[in-house]
Amino acid sequence: ILGLGGESSRPLLSCVRKPSFAPYENVTRGQVATISWRLAGEPLASATAFADVNYDEYYGKAVTWARATSVVSGYPNNTFAPDKPVSREELVSMMRNYAIKIAHMDPRLVLVQSRGDARLGLRVRLCSPGVCLGN
Repeated sequence: ILGLGGESSRPLLSCVRKPSFAPYENVTRGQVATISWRLAGEPLASATAFADVNYDEYYGKAVTWARATSVVSGYPNNTFAPDKPVSREELVSMMRNYAIKIAHMDPRLVLVQSRGDARLGLRVRLCSPGVCLGN
């Protein structure tokens, strides 16, 4: 998480049922928005509401901020599907948007490459002076 503008000591996700860690559960779109928002310091924002988001849930402020900053986007029918597992493509898009729009990284240094073997998914490199994340 170095180089993305966040504090590494800040708790990024606390919405999983306690005392569970749940490393084998799918990560949802709402959780990714929450992690991104917490990395950014939990700033307040305002944006047009998604039709399917309960803004009283743990991810409510995060989704509002993520939409306002264009870190996330919804679906054409004005929904966000916060409880839907995030796909690899969606996650990479959100990471890239965060790196460019929030961490102000040069878009030329934020690379997204598809690997030939679909089982290996996507490769993301986030590079800043002296720091590269990913492989």
